[in-house]
Amino acid sequence: MFEDRFLTFLDDHDLPRPEINTTVAGYEVDMLWRPQRLIAELDGRQHDLQFETDRERDADLLSHGYRVIRVTWERLTEQTDREAARFERLLSGGGGIRTLGAGVTHTTVFETARFNHSRTPPG
Repeated sequence: MFEDRFLTFLDDHDLPRPEINTTVAGYEVDMLWRPQRLIAELDGRQHDLQFETDRERDADLLSHGYRVIRVTWERLTEQTDREAARFERLLSGGGGIRTLGAGVTHTTVFETARFNHSRTPPG
């Protein structure tokens, strides 16, 4: 029911549909927008019991370059406009951690570090 309501929410707000129940970095995730490297986890009441394991999973997914947003039933049904605006920002690249999956490479990091080092005053 939660999943169906979430998909209706996306349609009602003209937000793109994600991949559903797919695997990322060894975890099954509820919703995935692969190009934006964004995962939505739909947290029902059962998630109160697995708080620590959910946070561990989120941290691991973050270390693989994916942003995770946890959606509660209350936010989805009681704060619909606010949640829609949040997803619009996240899906447009305007929210969250902007560098994840946004073309940052080891070469880019190296060149930035070299540039910053060359600007360090002597002594």
